[in-house]
Amino acid sequence: MKTAKISILVFVMALLSACANKMSDEVKADIDQFSNDWQAMSTNMAGAMETLNSTAAGLDNSHNEIKANIPGDMNSEMMSKAAEHMARCEASTEALNKLKEEGVAAMANMETMTSEFAAWKNDVDAGKVKEEDAKAKLDSMRANMGELQAKMDAMMSAMNEEMEKEGNNHAEMSATMAMMSDKNKM
Repeated sequence: MKTAKISILVFVMALLSACANKMSDEVKADIDQFSNDWQAMSTNMAGAMETLNSTAAGLDNSHNEIKANIPGDMNSEMMSKAAEHMARCEASTEALNKLKEEGVAAMANMETMTSEFAAWKNDVDAGKVKEEDAKAKLDSMRANMGELQAKMDAMMSAMNEEMEKEGNNHAEMSATMAMMSDKNKM
């Protein structure tokens, strides 16, 4: 009799755990797809940060080279033009540094969300999450991913615009320096 009660109890528990919070194949596939999409975005965001950091470092090197090549014997008009160009260089450096700070914050946010997703997915896999709750959480995470992607796209666009302006500034600076050199040859 005791064995029969234990067998029935085990059967009922097995039945309840089999029915508890079982995810449909569709939701499991959505979670897997989100996981893949998130990983791809994470990789792209890390690459964008690497690009931003190397672009900022290259700009710093370029500015240091320009400063080193400004002759000290320029007349006041040329010195004023050089100072204008260097002020624009500094503004570009500041803009890229601000973008880097925003990128670091976005990366930290992404890392936090990655950890939260991993913990949540473990709960889903353990059957601790109801299907309707899983769908709602997945929708929320997709929205977060969209926001991070938009942030990354905006940062890269801003970097490209800044570098275009800075390229024009450097070209003008080179023309100014060539003009000054030609005047000195006369």
